[in-house]
Amino acid sequence: MIWCIARWGCLSLLVLMPGMGLYLHFSAQAALDNNFQYSRQAAELPNFTGGNGLVQAEARGYTYRVRIAGFEENPGAPPVILLHGFPVTSAMWLPIIDYLVTAGFRVVAPDQRGYSPGARPSALHAYHVTELVADVLALADFLGFDQFHLVGHDWGAMVSWHAALTAPQRLYSLSALTVTHPAAFADALQRDPDQQRRSRYLGLISLPWLPETLMLQNDLARLRALGSPDWPEQTREYSAMFSEPGAATAALNWYRALPDGGRAGLPADLEVRVPTLFIWGSRDEVLGPYSITAQRKYVTGDYTEVEIDAGHRLVQQKPSRVAAALVAHLRGAP
Repeated sequence: MIWCIARWGCLSLLVLMPGMGLYLHFSAQAALDNNFQYSRQAAELPNFTGGNGLVQAEARGYTYRVRIAGFEENPGAPPVILLHGFPVTSAMWLPIIDYLVTAGFRVVAPDQRGYSPGARPSALHAYHVTELVADVLALADFLGFDQFHLVGHDWGAMVSWHAALTAPQRLYSLSALTVTHPAAFADALQRDPDQQRRSRYLGLISLPWLPETLMLQNDLARLRALGSPDWPEQTREYSAMFSEPGAATAALNWYRALPDGGRAGLPADLEVRVPTLFIWGSRDEVLGPYSITAQRKYVTGDYTEVEIDAGHRLVQQKPSRVAAALVAHLRGAP
C-alpha cells in the first residue's frame, strides 16, 4: 500500500513553482472535511461490552475505533489481533475476517494510533514504534487477553515484529505480511540496491507537509483507489478518515518517527522465538527478496514462509489464499 505514495514523487518538483505550489495547497484544502464528520461518527460508536461490531475501546488514555468479530460465535476462543498498514484502516481486513471467525477464532481489528480519531496525538515522538506496540498490549489488556495471536500487514507487520521481540510472552504466534524482520529490512536498506530502489519513496514520505498535500489531491483519488469494489466500505472509510485535518499527518508520522531505517530502538536480542508465519506477494512492489532471506537467521522458533501470486495489497487481492495460510498457522500454534 505504501508503494502508491512513491508515484507522487515527481510532483515534488512542481511544488518549487509558486503557482503550482499554491494550486496543490488549495486543492488539498478543498478536500478536507473541516466538520470532522468521521470523528463525530467514531465518537458515537458504542463502548465495547463483549459483543461483535464496530466499537470504541480505551487504552492508555486514548479511544480506539475497533472492529470486533467472533466474540458471540466463538466465546472463549483464542483471540487474533489484526494490525493494518499505511494508508488504510482496519477495513483492509474485511475480506478475511469472516474466514477467521468461521475457523473458530475471535477477531479484533483496531484502527491504530493516528488513524483512530480519539488516538491522534500531535507530538512526533508519540508515533515511535515502541508507543505503537504499547498500544497493542494495552488494548489486549482492555479486552481481557493475557495472550493472543498477532497478525500485521505493512506497518502493522513492523509493529508486530517489535511486539514479538519485546513482549513474546504475550503472543501465541506472529504472522507478518509483506514487511520483514526490522533488522533484516534495515540490512537490506543498507546493502541491497534492489531494496534501496524499491524504498526510494521513503525520502519523499518523510518530508514535512508535502506528502500530506499530495495525498489529498483530486479529492483523495489515490486513496479511494485502494478500496476494493467488493468492499465499498473500504473506499468510504479511507477517504473519510484521511479527509480530516491532521489525519494524514498523523499517519505519516509513523515514518517520520522511525529513524535509521528502523534499526534505532531495536532490542539487543533480535531473535524471534514465537511461532512465526511470513506471507509475501511475488509481485510486491515494495519488498525485495534480500530481506526475506536475511530474516531467517533471526527467527529461531517454528517458522513458515508462504509466497502468494499477488502484489503488496495481497489481503485484498488474494483473500482466500491469505486466510488459508493464516488459519493453518494459527491452528498449529500452541
